Amino acid sequence: MENVYEPALNYFRERLGKDIYAALAYGSQVAGYASSESDYDLILIVEDYPSTIKYFYESIGELSFSALVVDKAFFEEDVYHARHGEFVAGRMYTVFIPLVNEEYIRGCEEALKERTIIEECCDLASRYGHLVEYLSIPLKYFLFSRLRRRMQAYPPVRYSYINTFFGKYGERNTEWSLAGFRSAADKLVEKGVLKVVGEDLYSIDLSKLRCPSRLVLNLKFLYRGVKSYITHGRSAKVPPKIFIQEFQSKIRRGVGGELPDLLRDPHMLLRVDGALVSGVARTMYQSLGFIYGESGVKVGRVEKTGLFSSTYVIELYRDGGAEYIVRKHYSLLDIFKWILLQLWLLDVVRFKLTPNARFITEVDASLRVRDIGVKSLEPILFSWGEKAIYSRYIRGVRVSDLPGRYPLPRILDIFRRVGRLAAYIHSHGYAIGDLKPQNIILEGDDLFLTDLEQFSVSGNQAWDIAEFLYYTYIITSNYSGVPPEDVASAFLEGYLELGNRDVVRRASSIRILRPFLIVTPPDKLVKIRRVLKRYAT
Repeated sequence: MENVYEPALNYFRERLGKDIYAALAYGSQVAGYASSESDYDLILIVEDYPSTIKYFYESIGELSFSALVVDKAFFEEDVYHARHGEFVAGRMYTVFIPLVNEEYIRGCEEALKERTIIEECCDLASRYGHLVEYLSIPLKYFLFSRLRRRMQAYPPVRYSYINTFFGKYGERNTEWSLAGFRSAADKLVEKGVLKVVGEDLYSIDLSKLRCPSRLVLNLKFLYRGVKSYITHGRSAKVPPKIFIQEFQSKIRRGVGGELPDLLRDPHMLLRVDGALVSGVARTMYQSLGFIYGESGVKVGRVEKTGLFSSTYVIELYRDGGAEYIVRKHYSLLDIFKWILLQLWLLDVVRFKLTPNARFITEVDASLRVRDIGVKSLEPILFSWGEKAIYSRYIRGVRVSDLPGRYPLPRILDIFRRVGRLAAYIHSHGYAIGDLKPQNIILEGDDLFLTDLEQFSVSGNQAWDIAEFLYYTYIITSNYSGVPPEDVASAFLEGYLELGNRDVVRRASSIRILRPFLIVTPPDKLVKIRRVLKRYAT
C-alpha cells in the first residue's frame, strides 16, 4: 500500500518546497472501511513549517488525498504534552503506516501511548483511590478508555472509531494499535509504575505514580476538547461558513449508530479480585444483564432485607434452577441517617457519610479482610456508576438470631469465636466500624462479616467492642435461658485470646457508654459496663 502514497509525497515535497521530515498514512483506507469516494489520509511533518498546521485536499492521478501538514515542533507538543488537544497526535491511537522516518514516528507513538497510560492510571486513582492497586487492568483498557475520552470531547471521531475497531477489520486494527501500547507499557514496567500480573494484564503501583487532583485532571481533559476544536479551525484555513458546514457534517456522521459496549463503558474490562467492574450508571436489571448476559437470566422476587435497608436479595432463574444474589446500594438518602449518627457520636467515632465514601470503603474492606483470611462478601460486580455491589447470597444465620435457634453452649461457643475474629482483625490495625451481631452471618461453621462500609485503618477499636456488646445485650435480653452477661463474657474471653486488654478498658469508658442511653435502659448499661470492667483488669 505504501506505493500508493509515493506520488503524493513527491507532489507535496515540490508544492511545499521543503523536505518531509516524517510522514504517516492513516484513516479509512488504512483501517479497511473506505468507500469508493474515500480520500487517502496523510500526516506530513515538516521542520519550520511557516503555516504551522494546514489541511490540503488534492487529486493526484486518479486518487484523492487529504494531507495534514504540520510543523515538527507543533506535532511534538501535541505528542508529549497534548497542547493542541491531540488533534494531530490522537490519530496515532488508530492504525497507521509510517511512510517516512519510521523510527521517529514509532518513537512518537510510544511517547504518546506512555503518557496516555499514565494519565489513564491517574484517572483510575482519582476515581478509586488506593483501591486502584487491587485492579487488574487489561492493555485494551488504556486504548478504549482513551478513545471514549476523545470521543466525548471531540464527537467527530466517533464514526472513525466505531468503523476502525468494530468493523470488518476491528480485531486486526485493535491488535495493531495495542502493539504501541504494549511497548509503552513495557517502559512503565521498567520504571515501576506498572506491574505485570498476566498476559497483557497490569496493576498499578501508586507509590510510583504522581498525579494531579481529580478536578485538575478533569479540567485538563476538558481543555483538550476545546483545543481540538480550535486546532481543527486553525488547520482548515477556509471561510468560517465552510468550516462550520464541514464540522456539522462530521458531527452528524459521528452521532449515528449504536455505541459498542467497550466505547460506552471501558471499565467493564477491569477486574477487582476476579469480580466484574462497571463504570457507567445502570439500573439493577441492566446490571444483572451485564453479569449474566441479556437473555441469560430471569428475575424473580426482589426483597429488601429490612425496612430502612438498602440491601436486596434477588431471586434469579438460570439454567432451569433458582439462585440468589445480594445487591447493596449506597443511596444518597442514607446520608441523613449517618449524619444524625455522626452528630450524636462526634466525640466517639468518625463515620463515612457520602455514598461514594461508603461504597469505596466497603470494597476496600472486603478485599483487606479477605487478604488476612477473614470471610466477607463474595463480590460478583462492583458497579461504580450505580454505587452498588452485587455479591453471592450467604445462606446462613445471623448471629443476632442465634439465641432463638441454638442451645446455650453452642451460642456461647459461637460468641467466643466472634470475639476471636474481632481481635484478629484488630491485630492487623483495622477497626470494623459497625460490628453488630446482625452484621455477622454463620454459614455452616464459617463466620462472614457483612456491612463493612464504616471499616477503617487505625480507627476506634474500642467502639467495635462496645457496640457489639450493647446490641448483644438488647437481643439476648429477649430470650429466657440466655443470660446476657454469660454471652458478653464469652465474647470477651474469645477477644482476649488474641486482643489487647487496653481496647476492652477503653470500651468500658463512660464516653463510649453515653451514646447508648437512648436505646438501652440504664440498669442494663450498668451491667454491660460491669462485665467490660471485669475483663479490662
